[in-house]
Amino acid sequence: MTEPSATTPAFSEKSFYLQEFRGRTLAIAVQASDLGTPAPLAAVVAELVAHGARVCVLSTERAHLEALLEGRVISAATPRLEGAAWRELRRAGSVGLLIGGSLAFAPACRDLALRLGVGKLVWLDRDGGLVGVGGARLSFVHLEELQQYLASEGAKARRLALLREVERMLVGGIPAVNVCSLEGLADELFS
Repeated sequence: MTEPSATTPAFSEKSFYLQEFRGRTLAIAVQASDLGTPAPLAAVVAELVAHGARVCVLSTERAHLEALLEGRVISAATPRLEGAAWRELRRAGSVGLLIGGSLAFAPACRDLALRLGVGKLVWLDRDGGLVGVGGARLSFVHLEELQQYLASEGAKARRLALLREVERMLVGGIPAVNVCSLEGLADELFS
């Protein structure tokens, strides 16, 4: 077995995930109220893009999206949105998608993620991610696990609407949906 050289970076869990995201498109859905402190989100988006991922940030707040993404924001109501978004992703690696109109935020995010064919949707939630029966954080759940979670007593809490929306996203065809806090985003994606 050969020893890694001084120029060969050591393997890390983070480097593994960055390699996994290379060439893939991720969407990050964030409520407008959580974009007021964009530093953690900006750092994660920049790192993903620097390693070859494409990132769409979905929100309802234009000014914060523009500040976060250096003005690269497209209205979700743009005709032929998919082409416009893909051109921007190819050019810059990231784009903000501004959600407006009468459609509620969660269904609009689901629709955009499906239209763009993203490989993962990360839902930023102030209450953080999902917590299993033993109190351990669940980094992700499969549809069957989510349905069991929804059937349990713990799912009767105030987050039921969000969990049902995650279920609709998975059933609708989004391959992976993660729920985490803004502060926990880097841990969610890179560990």
